[in-house]
Amino acid sequence: RCDTYDNAVAAIYLVKRGRTEAARKLVDAFVELLYPRKLAGVSPQALYEVPSGRKLALLATAYSVGVPARGGVYWGKAVFEGAVDTGNNAWAAMALAHFSAATGEACYAAAARDVMHALQKHGACDDG
Repeated sequence: RCDTYDNAVAAIYLVKRGRTEAARKLVDAFVELLYPRKLAGVSPQALYEVPSGRKLALLATAYSVGVPARGGVYWGKAVFEGAVDTGNNAWAAMALAHFSAATGEACYAAAARDVMHALQKHGACDDG
């Protein structure tokens, strides 16, 4: 089981310890899942228009080990827990932002901004 929250915290820890290449494996997995390469089979409701101009799908709570997952697909053998929530995705965005700050690679900051934009669209309250 690969939990989004656990991997985000691990990436932040690795960055803070100066182990950016180890953290890169985790943040790259996030980026791969956030931006689906193939949209066939992905519900249009799972995709967000984000500032980078790409289509973004928020992350599931947990993915299975050993089965390749696809961004925007929240069921099947590759997904351990398909719920999409603000907390897990916000932690992933923080991991991306920390990684970007440590490496100077702006693409990870852009991905963090995209996630936060989607979360605002997905979970914003309109109750005044």
